[in-house]
Amino acid sequence: MLFTVPSFNGTECSVLNETTSSVFLSWPEVTGATSYSYNYGFGDDSVNETTLVRVSDLTPAITYSFRITVHGQSGTGDTIVCSGSTGNNIISLTFRSKF
Repeated sequence: MLFTVPSFNGTECSVLNETTSSVFLSWPEVTGATSYSYNYGFGDDSVNETTLVRVSDLTPAITYSFRITVHGQSGTGDTIVCSGSTGNNIISLTFRSKF
């Protein structure tokens, strides 16, 4: 059986501000994905098998850029970047760039 590397193919991600120090990060499921990893510049990647994560312990009123990478049986696929800010108001930002 031949496995192909999974691809986001124009997928957009989004960041929804939950509190002043946490956000929900989400993206659509990718066909062939076995897991996803994400980071935001502080520490190692976190591996997740779902397409929705709660990221907490963030600094208030800061814009974060989250890098999300898809992984499949034949290797690492695309990475997209999604940016959003923590703050006092509920804010939803969507931004996509493919690496």
